[in-house]
Amino acid sequence: MKDYYQKGCSFTSLVIDAPPASGLILPTTTLVGENTKKIVKKIWEDLMGDKVTKIGVWGMGGIVKTATMRHINNRLQEETNEFNDVIWVTVSQPLDLIKLQTEIATALKLSLTEDEDKVRRAWRLLGKLKAKKKFALILDDMWEAFPLEEVGIPEPNKQNECKLMITTRSVGVCHSMGCEEIKVQPLSKEEALNLFLDKVGRNILHVPTLSKEIINSVVEECAGLPLAIVTVAGCMRGVYEIHEWRNALNELRGLVRSVNSINADVLGQLEFSYRRLKDKKVQHCFLYCALYPEDFPISKDELIGYWIAEGLIKEVKNVQDKYDRGYTILNRLVYCCLLESAKKGRCVKMHDLIRAIALRITSDSPLFMVQAGVHLQRFLGQQEWRQDLEKVSLVKNDLLEIPSNMSPHCEILSTLLLQRNRNLQRIPECFFAHMHGLKILNLSYTDIEVLPNSVSDLRNLRSLLLRYCRRLERVPSLAKLLALQCLDLEYTAIKEVPEGAEMLENLVHLTLYSKMLIKFPAGEVNKSVCFYRCKICEREDVTIVLPKDVRGLIMRDIEDVTSLNDVLSKEQGLVNAGKFSHLKALCFSYCPNLQKLFSLQLLPALQNLEFLVVRSCKRIEEIVEVNDEETQKELGTSAITITLPRLKKLWLSFLPELKSVCSDNAVLICNSLQEIQITPSCPKLKRLSLRLPLLDNGQPPPPPALEVIKIRKELWESLEWDQANAKEVLNPYCKFEQS
Repeated sequence: MKDYYQKGCSFTSLVIDAPPASGLILPTTTLVGENTKKIVKKIWEDLMGDKVTKIGVWGMGGIVKTATMRHINNRLQEETNEFNDVIWVTVSQPLDLIKLQTEIATALKLSLTEDEDKVRRAWRLLGKLKAKKKFALILDDMWEAFPLEEVGIPEPNKQNECKLMITTRSVGVCHSMGCEEIKVQPLSKEEALNLFLDKVGRNILHVPTLSKEIINSVVEECAGLPLAIVTVAGCMRGVYEIHEWRNALNELRGLVRSVNSINADVLGQLEFSYRRLKDKKVQHCFLYCALYPEDFPISKDELIGYWIAEGLIKEVKNVQDKYDRGYTILNRLVYCCLLESAKKGRCVKMHDLIRAIALRITSDSPLFMVQAGVHLQRFLGQQEWRQDLEKVSLVKNDLLEIPSNMSPHCEILSTLLLQRNRNLQRIPECFFAHMHGLKILNLSYTDIEVLPNSVSDLRNLRSLLLRYCRRLERVPSLAKLLALQCLDLEYTAIKEVPEGAEMLENLVHLTLYSKMLIKFPAGEVNKSVCFYRCKICEREDVTIVLPKDVRGLIMRDIEDVTSLNDVLSKEQGLVNAGKFSHLKALCFSYCPNLQKLFSLQLLPALQNLEFLVVRSCKRIEEIVEVNDEETQKELGTSAITITLPRLKKLWLSFLPELKSVCSDNAVLICNSLQEIQITPSCPKLKRLSLRLPLLDNGQPPPPPALEVIKIRKELWESLEWDQANAKEVLNPYCKFEQS
């Protein structure tokens, strides 16, 4: 059950996005520099001509090879029909030909099964690509060469008119792949300065205390590398004291000269950006991102959940406030160019050079052991589990088992990530015996059947994540895990809440995919409950026991519920409606038979409601039902006033049959309302039913708390109003969404 504050009343499952396919426009940045323009022109001429069939763009890390090729990709989509398919695949390291085959096949909408051997997969992929005839394939971030025929890529030539483009840091890879070599050069001094000023703010030139000399000196340390320039500029934005600039320059020079490896300069510059964060907790939040595999899109909500469990966000107590703080930190890291936004803002990613910096830092203090996404098949030996380890990530590997005698002595280990080892079946009983400091344990997407009993003694554990362990049938007693805040058992074979769950007074998030009895732990905590794909009404043997002070209730994908009253009918009916007296958030989504949200009889129990979300419920016609027989007998034809005094946010979306919030003989008073969102596909909506308070002159004043109304203009113009001038009063608050 995801806390309603955390998700904004949206219960979301983890979604694995396919790689970019043919026809997809990729996000990119503005290219700078005359040399870059010449390179783009050269690549384009080679693509449109018939002399060059394979193009290799190479240069050191951080020099915008990928950004250049993204522009080429987008231009191919937007300006020409020269190719039947344009396919983009990020290769990265280590080279995995099976993965490469899968991603190309996915882009072509070809299904390759895992039980097929590489040769058969290559044969099928070759046939598909030959059938496509004229295609352009872009392989980004290649670290080593490979024979095209092993993957199933036809050799580009004049006859098939296909083109292959690669980006790499090694000219040797270009040679081995038989590519026309195009080297990306650093920016000139003038170009570097202009880029720096664009990012730091040109007003810096007018600060009396800052000389052009010190600005130029800082830019020179970036060695003409766009990634370094943008990152350093992000750190210096808003800094106007000469002392800070001199100190920054000294730090930057010291870091650059202390690095002795390939890409030494840029690594030093990027480490400078990390040091400039200054706040130790923010630095730790940044380093945590290195636990994920290279080029992996990191879910923002998942990442912030880890930070909270680690205790990196402790300044605030409320769950909403913690997530707000987490998003603020993420925005700062993106603002400083240490992270980049991905997946339409749902995720972040680390540039591979920036990840290299994070891994270098965590090779000493704090000490991480990261072998993520590198296809490990054998578990790391006991000697590699040092006693001073703080974080371990073995995410997304091919581990089969953990040796039966493995019991690492890692008493200060706080995070252990083992998810996405899909063939991992068994964990020995002794494995967790010496990990008493563990706060986060993630075994999601593994094939384990039983969790070892030693988990029961992890008294500091705050987050236990077991989602999509489809064969997991038993979890040992949780009675001692009094610190546990998050328990995720979505899509497991668990049939009931584990023993001892009723003792977990700090539990905030519980996800349990089950059609059997559901009991939630008691205690005075901020609780949110989510029902997901459950059968509530069809089965008479189902009983629901809600917390006595439930704060958030989320109903997602429930086919047999027609209203909130159905939930209470399984909770001994309306006599128990008082359990909703603490309810602050209510969310119904993807409930195909929902017709009314709740009846008037429930209204007294919903006076603390702050957040109301209804979306993707295709049959709902009204939010509040006021025309039921019992209400009609009691009130007759009198006008009905519905008051939700604390409601702050009302979100309605994708409700094709919704006609009004309540019927024609009722009005809604919500004087605390801050935000109204009426997003796409509510075509039949005619009344919001809102009643504004009146001044002595009989005119409605501007609402005291209202901040914004997000709605499409054509829908806004079609709404009907009970009060004269209500539309004119509310119109300034409208932020019209695009059609």
